[in-house]
Amino acid sequence: MLVDRLGPRTFADRYPTIVRSDVEELSLHSGTHPPGASLLEWALWRGTGRSTLAVAVALALIGALGVLPASAIAAELYGERAARIAAVLFACAPGVLLFSATSADAVFMTMTGVAVAALVRAPRSDPWAVAAGVFTALALCFTWGALALGPIGVGVGLVALREHRPSMVLRRAGLAAAGLVAGWIGLRLATGVDLVADFGPATNRQLTFASYHRSYAYWVLGDIVAFLFVLGVANTSSLIAATIARWRERRPGIETALWVTFGLASVSGVFKGETDHNWLFFAPLAVAVAASAQPEGAVRGSVAAGLGQAALTESLFYTAW
Repeated sequence: MLVDRLGPRTFADRYPTIVRSDVEELSLHSGTHPPGASLLEWALWRGTGRSTLAVAVALALIGALGVLPASAIAAELYGERAARIAAVLFACAPGVLLFSATSADAVFMTMTGVAVAALVRAPRSDPWAVAAGVFTALALCFTWGALALGPIGVGVGLVALREHRPSMVLRRAGLAAAGLVAGWIGLRLATGVDLVADFGPATNRQLTFASYHRSYAYWVLGDIVAFLFVLGVANTSSLIAATIARWRERRPGIETALWVTFGLASVSGVFKGETDHNWLFFAPLAVAVAASAQPEGAVRGSVAAGLGQAALTESLFYTAW
């Protein structure tokens, strides 16, 4: 393992050079992401006596912990009832079930979900605003997809203007930005990870993927469709219902910011395929919004639909192949 051979600090320091020049040294996907996942896997590997099985189990458990930020987001935005429903819906979402044990994107999902949970609390207090920035920096150590927190954060700020003075919202936005910078500096000093230096080489490698030879127009639509499919038909229906309800009330909220972010992420051209798992970092917020539109009697049906869709997808599209 490259991290073990070089040492974690040297690996982090040299990561931009490794991505640019030593492409054989990294797996196909590792070089398109920040080094956080590789460093975490190495730490788990060493901490579990170099057991690959234990690392796989630990990563799956980290992915499963995404239920906590999903529930926390729903509690903050919609109340305790929505939080309980969000926990159940998240645990039965097809994408979570299919990829928590097979993809590092499940880890990215949990890390980004924690940042979103802090972000929706940012208007509440100065400490939460700073925490939102710090957790965003930590999420960016694992996935560049956490950049999507930018437009989501703008949405949180716009919604907060309904209840808070503009000066307070701007101050807490500034504190979140300060927390982001502090997190970046802290990561650099503590681990050697330099998010700014790593971004360019990793992005260039991402753009050389075979998926980028596919039609841009096709994936502008395909990105969103693929994610909504693995989110689950029932959850997607509830997400759409929540959005329609807010617009009918003429009070668009965080659900609208989420749809705008979907659109921006898709038309950016950064994601041209594999959003069935690459967009899992959206799942905690998407499920939280979906939970707000779930009638009490519909939860069991949504659970059954999620479990059934996951089993059918696995058998038809994964196991069979």
